[in-house]
Amino acid sequence: MTQTQPRLSSKDLAKRYLGKGIRKPRFRETRQWSVQNRIMMALLYAKDMKISEFAKLVGVHHRTVAGWIYEGTIPKKIRFERISEVLEFPSEYLFDESLIGTTIEIPEESRFLERVWGQRIANRLLAGLLKVHNVSPTDVAKWCEMSSGTLRKYVHEGVMYGRKEYQERLSRFFRIPPHILFYEGLGDRTNT
Repeated sequence: MTQTQPRLSSKDLAKRYLGKGIRKPRFRETRQWSVQNRIMMALLYAKDMKISEFAKLVGVHHRTVAGWIYEGTIPKKIRFERISEVLEFPSEYLFDESLIGTTIEIPEESRFLERVWGQRIANRLLAGLLKVHNVSPTDVAKWCEMSSGTLRKYVHEGVMYGRKEYQERLSRFFRIPPHILFYEGLGDRTNT
């Protein structure tokens, strides 16, 4: 006569078999993503909005938004208007295919200073790009051969006055056309 073994609880099964057999890593290795849509990521930083929050407001899954930012995919045209409303920025600039996937060269090590967010931000794109590239405003001003006070005025006051060549230097550094980089700063006090 054969004897049947009593049925083991899941706790007992775990004790008996855990760690035996095929070894699999417990966690996936994280990928090092690089930002492909710098404009969208900069605006999210400036609005202090998580990707998941933005996805809910737009009505898509957070992985879809991550694809837009980290893979450079372009959303369906029907989503453009809602994305533009939420980020308060024109969609033709957000998804300009000539800008997606572009990178910049950082001349030396720098670090973004969180205190930049402590003040009024008038040019969200410029402030957000500092965070995306993890560079300090002082270093960017030095690399663009301008006063750090001038850069702070562009970021915090948003009105574009002063020499046009400074705007062009910042535009070249970030590799974004001036009409997009200074979209929020184009005011009635512009000087050429």
